Amino acid sequence: MREIGISAPSSSTNFQAEFIRAPSLNRGSVLSPITQVSACEYWTLDRTGSANVAVTLFWNSNSPCNGALYVTNLGDLQVARYNGSQWTSEGNVVTTGTNISGTITSGVVSSFSPFR
Repeated sequence: MREIGISAPSSSTNFQAEFIRAPSLNRGSVLSPITQVSACEYWTLDRTGSANVAVTLFWNSNSPCNGALYVTNLGDLQVARYNGSQWTSEGNVVTTGTNISGTITSGVVSSFSPFR
């Protein structure tokens, strides 16, 4: 299981997250600067309420998609969100760790759906 995190909401809002070990939806439809999305796993993150938050995604060596195979340059990573037809970037504000284990945090997100 992989972790997903959010920044503190500014108002009363509920979030529900689910980790899915399967190829991401519609992997070929990406908008620049995204060049590809996972063939292995993704998250869904939904909200009830109106608070916007930053999203943090985690990776580690326990995943079959561990960074040693998939993460080659932390600066190239983007938090990607599926908008129903394409994967769009929610940014790369902060990355931590190495290609084997680390985190990436988006900018403030105002729409919620599958993330990778």
